[in-house]
This record gives sequence, structure tokens and C-alpha cells, in this order.
Amino acid sequence: MGRLRALVIFAALFCSLPARAGAERGWESLYDARLAQALDGTPAAAAIYCQDVLDDLKPNDPLLGRAWYFLGQARAEQGDTDGAAAAWLEAANAAVPSIPAKALLARFDELGRPIERLPRACSFDDDVCGMHRVWTRNGQPMLMPSSEGQLLSWATEVKAASSDALEAVFRSPEVVSIVAFRVRASDIVSYLRVALDDGTGARVQSGVVTVATDGWTQVELRVQDFRPAEDGGWWGQARLFRIEDLTGLLAEDRGANQLWLDDLELR
Repeated sequence: MGRLRALVIFAALFCSLPARAGAERGWESLYDARLAQALDGTPAAAAIYCQDVLDDLKPNDPLLGRAWYFLGQARAEQGDTDGAAAAWLEAANAAVPSIPAKALLARFDELGRPIERLPRACSFDDDVCGMHRVWTRNGQPMLMPSSEGQLLSWATEVKAASSDALEAVFRSPEVVSIVAFRVRASDIVSYLRVALDDGTGARVQSGVVTVATDGWTQVELRVQDFRPAEDGGWWGQARLFRIEDLTGLLAEDRGANQLWLDDLELR
């Protein structure tokens, strides 16, 4: 039914295009209509629609970066990582480059270990559940044995005006309702925030969670209570899940710290 609705939208917008179909506004309407259809369809259909748009765009068209970006996303959802990388490279080098494509290329090796589907429960007994550091390759999270089983250990350095983050990539866009986990800090009372990003930079985020050092903090967050990081743009589907460490921004303490996470659940 969703695809039928999108087809109707596409037909209406296509028929309303002016005769000079190459005009930027006309192309944007056509592109947005095909994108609406793709979002209600399969990754294979999305790839076809995005390729159709690319075939019609000129090399200096300002929409080129966006079209290549969405083609890369569709290919990634099909499991075609090489094709996704090639499309995102085109998007990053377009006349108006796609910043999200550059960001995904920077951590492209992590797409080989995405979160495949929801609900997803991670006990960290044998893997890190696709979690990786966002801004550095140093000190990636590791599994650490404890009396309660394996934990995810995240080593941080609390510095003035600095932040850190762990992130996981969803294989395809997901509607997330609940984020739950338990967390403990080793030496410094810490401050975390959870964010969901649609892959284009539009995001919603939770309030700040205070993490104790003398015991586990149980966290359960409803995404309906999250707030957009900026006005508009959020469609309700996430491509990236992130836990942000804001301790350097909100605490006066400084020095080495560890955050231990367990029982992560996304549903």
C-alpha cells in the first residue's frame, strides 16, 4: 500500500513538471518523488530509481551529491559494499559534495559488521555488537571478562571541552522505540547521551544520563522522548546509533576513565 501511495505521488509530481524539465526546481521535485517511492520499496527498487535520477543529471548539478549518496545507501542495504563505496566516493567528489557520504566513507570498514535487524539484544559475550569509536581508530572498545560475564570496555580520556562517542551502523534504516543498557564508570562520574542519526545528518537525541562509579546505572530511554538536534529533517528511521560521552564538557574532573557497558537492547 505504501508503494502504491508513493507511485501516486510520483505520477502527480511528474505530470506537474514544467516543459523545461531540466530546471533545478523540476528536477528536485522529480528526485524527491522517486525518493519517496524508494523509501516505501525495496533496496533494489531504490537503487533503480536513484540510478534513473543520476542518468538525467548533468555533471555540475547541485543534486548530484545527494543522488549518489542515496544510491550508495541503497547498495549498502543490498549488501553490495563495494558498490556503496563507489557511489559514496562519487557523492563526496560531486560539485556540491555530500558530507554524510564523506563521513560514511571514513568508517566504511565498519559496514562489514552492521546491526542487521531489530530487536537486537547484545550481552557482549562474544562480540562488540558492531560498536566502534567514531572519531579515532585508537582505543577501540574491547570485551573484558568480569565476575558477571563479558562486558564492553570503553577507555576514555576526560579532557576539557572534549567528547567521545561509540557508534553502530544499521544495515538498513530502522525505527527504534527503546534503547536500554546498563553502564558504569571506573574513576570519574560520567555523562552520556544517546543519539540516532538517519545517515544524512538529521538526528534526535536523549537527555543527559549521569553514570555512577560505585555501581551500575540502568538506562532505559524512549525514543519518543528524544528531541531533534535541529529543527526539521527527522523522518523517524535511524541509520546510525550512537552513545556519546560528554564528560569532558560537563564535569570538572580530568584524567583516564573507563566506561563499562552491558545488556544493550535496541527495539
